[in-house]
Amino acid sequence: MNERPLQATIVDIVPLGKWLLLSVRGLNRRPALPASGVVVQTGEWLRLLDQPGSPTMWLLAEVTLLAEPLGEVNWRCWRGLVLRVDEG
Repeated sequence: MNERPLQATIVDIVPLGKWLLLSVRGLNRRPALPASGVVVQTGEWLRLLDQPGSPTMWLLAEVTLLAEPLGEVNWRCWRGLVLRVDEG
């Protein structure tokens, strides 16, 4: 089991109906999806559902995750915040 939490910086957010496309940077490996995620600074929870785009360049590259908010969220303030992925 990985002791270090899997987390990344949110670079951009695009609303897509009831989902959000999150561009994140800094994941050190590909997460096992689906998974839960939390915006660390706000405590807002998401369900990470899918991973559109290429699965390559995970160490430092920006990748896009499809997320379903779990309840009301204020996604407009998330740019620059940390997303922690809970795979368990």
